[in-house]
Amino acid sequence: MSQTKSSQTEFALITATGFTTPIALADVASNSVNGINAYTTVNSNSANWYSPYTINNSTSAINTLRGGNISSGNYSLVASGSSNNNSGNFSNVTGGLCNTMSGLYSNINGGWGNINSGYSSIISGGACSCASGQFSIINGGWCNTASACDSIIGGGTCNLASGCFSIIAGGFNNIASGCSSFIAGGWCNNTKGYANTFIIGSGLSATQANTLYANNIISNGSITGFSKVNNQTTNTAYFLTSSDSGNIIYSTATSAANLTATLQPISYVYPDGFEVTFIQLNTGRIFLSGGSIAINQANGYFKTTKQYSAATLVYIGGSWIAFGDLNS
Repeated sequence: MSQTKSSQTEFALITATGFTTPIALADVASNSVNGINAYTTVNSNSANWYSPYTINNSTSAINTLRGGNISSGNYSLVASGSSNNNSGNFSNVTGGLCNTMSGLYSNINGGWGNINSGYSSIISGGACSCASGQFSIINGGWCNTASACDSIIGGGTCNLASGCFSIIAGGFNNIASGCSSFIAGGWCNNTKGYANTFIIGSGLSATQANTLYANNIISNGSITGFSKVNNQTTNTAYFLTSSDSGNIIYSTATSAANLTATLQPISYVYPDGFEVTFIQLNTGRIFLSGGSIAINQANGYFKTTKQYSAATLVYIGGSWIAFGDLNS
């Protein structure tokens, strides 16, 4: 292809709302024909340059000339791919197939069939995933949903991060619905809406907040647990909750203030493996009461015997069992 060259570099100006950008067209005369350039020239003296992009002057949106893409949001961009739709203001669809963008200040970097409607959210790739929470991120995978603010899904399939600040690293069919909850991977795990829960493994469901759940743990070092010591000095009644598991409850009261520790109504859910220890440090005895729930004890005794007596109450396999220094 022959071209007439000039001795000076010319510039074409692409004008969008609020700004003007110079584009260098090096050594090309104003009467050049059939050149190839990545930008559309608007200089009336320039010839028929071919551009792969179109610019909507009313919205300053940039769209590909081919591929059936639509970029209609203000200052939006569809850079490549096919059948992508970007209606989000100040948002980008970098490429991919049949992706839909409607969020403000958001990005879809690739993949197919992804939907980003969140504010300042990102879908890096993958397929058929949806980021609808503000500041949410989906890095990849298939059919994942990040619907809460600041939620993150690293990958995997059919995962749902619906708790604010929740994270699912990967895996299959996991649900992180508690605020600030975390699922490392695996399959069919569920934080059940409990905040600050952490799951490592598969097939695990949370039953209380602020708890780590794992199928098995093997440690080369030591794992140290600390029981919460609860002093019931003057109270004569104490209702056990799921957060009492692993705790030590003791009483320094005299015989005039015997302590009755009672289970919650039958509708209340205690975790399997719940265990609490009671210690009588004075003359006031501690009475274990199931309320509407039956407690099993080998001899049918449910009161600590005397000062310095101790008793333990556990919940295993749907049954409550009491043992220790108990008497009538």
